Amino acid sequence: MYFTKLEWLWAQFRRQLIYRAIIIGLLAFMAALLGLMTDHLVPQNLALKVGADAVDSLLSIIASSMLAVTTFSLSTVVAAYGSATSTATPRATNLLLDDTVTQNMLATFIGAFIYSIAGIVLLKAGVYGTAGRLVLFAVTIFVIGLVVVMLVRWIDFLMHFGRLGNVLDRIEKAACKAMESMRTQPCLGGVAYEGDPARKPPGTDEVLSDDTGYVQFIDMEALSEAAGDDGEITVAAVPGSYVHRGSRLAYFKGGADEDIDGHIRSAFVVGSRRTFDQDPRLALITMSEVASRALSPAVNDPGTAIEALARHVRIFVSWLDAGEAAEPAYPNVRVPVTGFDDLFDDAFLAIGRDGAGHIEVVTRMMKSLAALAECDAGRFAGQAKKHMQLLFDRAVVAMPDAADRSALISVSEAAGLKLTAAQKKAAKAG
Repeated sequence: MYFTKLEWLWAQFRRQLIYRAIIIGLLAFMAALLGLMTDHLVPQNLALKVGADAVDSLLSIIASSMLAVTTFSLSTVVAAYGSATSTATPRATNLLLDDTVTQNMLATFIGAFIYSIAGIVLLKAGVYGTAGRLVLFAVTIFVIGLVVVMLVRWIDFLMHFGRLGNVLDRIEKAACKAMESMRTQPCLGGVAYEGDPARKPPGTDEVLSDDTGYVQFIDMEALSEAAGDDGEITVAAVPGSYVHRGSRLAYFKGGADEDIDGHIRSAFVVGSRRTFDQDPRLALITMSEVASRALSPAVNDPGTAIEALARHVRIFVSWLDAGEAAEPAYPNVRVPVTGFDDLFDDAFLAIGRDGAGHIEVVTRMMKSLAALAECDAGRFAGQAKKHMQLLFDRAVVAMPDAADRSALISVSEAAGLKLTAAQKKAAKAG
């Protein structure tokens, strides 16, 4: 959980390939200079007569092979992105782009290429002495061993990267992380606001957006500082909300400075797409999109929808396992609470709509909702019953086969749905 805009921006930069490429590239350049820096430390009687041509040949092999491996790896990764977009959902591609293993591998190959080029240049310039060539040769052997190990790991990783199961794992992990943050920091560190965020609270002034897009991040510390000790700020657009020029971002009462509008507005990061950091609903929507695509007539893969439903149960259970909420760090900032009605709609509404004609999907969804109701009756039971009834009503209309409708009645009652005699009769009649 990031509380300041600077921390969030730094986290976004660290997720990019250029961050690791810069670090490993600098280390590679320093490794090439190691022979120069340690030339005087190696006794001449211990320095082997390593010819410059031998080291030069090894460095040339590394340079040419790493360029080819990097090009091949990039083409494979891009193909994996395309596969995730077509088989899962475009929203899942962002999780693949942020993968640290992929970035570490590519940065290592780029670093080995930089090391070899720097070594060749310094070697051709004649700056290495006898001991320097020995050190350069030893470092080159180490780099070759490192590259071999990384290549073996890379090949094993590429066998799974971008596959549908791998994408679902990443979505589930992101969803569980967001749900745990929602449990421990339900209001992003602020206090709960139970009112309607679309209505201006009495006695407050509103801050309007200058941008159009999705709220990606809110700097809670900046809002708290803008409110001061005597002021109060109410957030109107939580992360994931779509805002446009002139829409409400927040309401404030009092404040610590004259330019409070500008400070509040700068605390909101608005971008072209939603992000997973402070938006627990996005991961649930992404998982549901994968299931909906699998249920389309063009794909016809109910098994993927069933797997998505099982993962939805684990995601909601992760909220229960996250522990109790922490004390608000910013009591002068009020934030609307994301309700379970919205979360259940994001998780089950689309799957229930698109899978109502498949008895196997309906069966799994009924069991999943019943399982959540049993896990925490106080929080989940009401929404679980609502979606059971909605699913039953849709399935009665969508299922043409009488045997499937009879099975629907049995499955629904086994899940705990109370059906009247009229509902059963209507379901059997179709």
